[in-house]
Amino acid sequence: MRTGFFKATLLLMIVGWLGFSQAYARPIVLAQVSDRPKKDFKQLRPMAAEVAKRLSQYGITEGQVQLYPNVEELTLAMQRGEVDWVTETLYSAAVLVAEANAKPLVQKWKGGDHEYRSFLFTRRDSALNNLSDLVGRSVAFEHPASFSSYYLPRHLFDSQGLVTHYLENIRAHRKPDVVNFLFSRNEKNNVLWVEKGLVDAGVISEADWKDEARVSAQQRQMFKVIHRSEFYPRALELVSPHLDAQVAEGLRSVLLEMSPVADSDVMARYEGTTGFSKISNHLYRQLEEIYQHQKAWGVN
Repeated sequence: MRTGFFKATLLLMIVGWLGFSQAYARPIVLAQVSDRPKKDFKQLRPMAAEVAKRLSQYGITEGQVQLYPNVEELTLAMQRGEVDWVTETLYSAAVLVAEANAKPLVQKWKGGDHEYRSFLFTRRDSALNNLSDLVGRSVAFEHPASFSSYYLPRHLFDSQGLVTHYLENIRAHRKPDVVNFLFSRNEKNNVLWVEKGLVDAGVISEADWKDEARVSAQQRQMFKVIHRSEFYPRALELVSPHLDAQVAEGLRSVLLEMSPVADSDVMARYEGTTGFSKISNHLYRQLEEIYQHQKAWGVN
């Protein structure tokens, strides 16, 4: 009797699993905000494909990648259930959590770092040595979706009681009683604009500062860092509220089990990822603060 009961139970479990797998058969869609879609697609596609293979037991048939020009479009896509999984920095993650009910899954390590910070720099031969010296001057940020080169420095100025003003371009009139900022579109432009004297200061992440491809040793000798921000999580993996809970938990397990040794190739291609770790206890508070600040700023 016990043997028969065990066989019947096992059969029901197998049938149930097959039923779930067949009923859920579908791709898993990985998404990100991107202004360089060709490059980012190549970085994300191998990870999406590898994860899909490891989630086949949940009915996942393949991994797909979708890229969006801004966080607003990505948020709408998640609200419509068109994306399942997102890899982003805290700035975009904060919007997705607040407006699309995205769920932070794991923290992403890049270049061996689970945290990073911003460097505010200027020319070494300038008279600028602290934040208040930037009143009446111009500062280059990367783009409105950048956490390290927009949110962090602007929040820093706010916290110091320094008013900021958006400039549409380099030739725009600079107000004398505020910190004027504009967007350069990428970290290399930030460096070049400061070097050429087109702006008075720039902001990039510490990782970019140390990257010879972005800031050469010769350029670093020309500059001085006048402020270093606090550390924040490097990046996050999030899932849509529409993704089945079992699949989401399976994805979490797959990512946490990945090894920079055994999975070095696919992880390295995934934006230089070196590991994943569990979400910190205070992450939701950080995301809420980030979201409230950016909402208060509006467009500019």
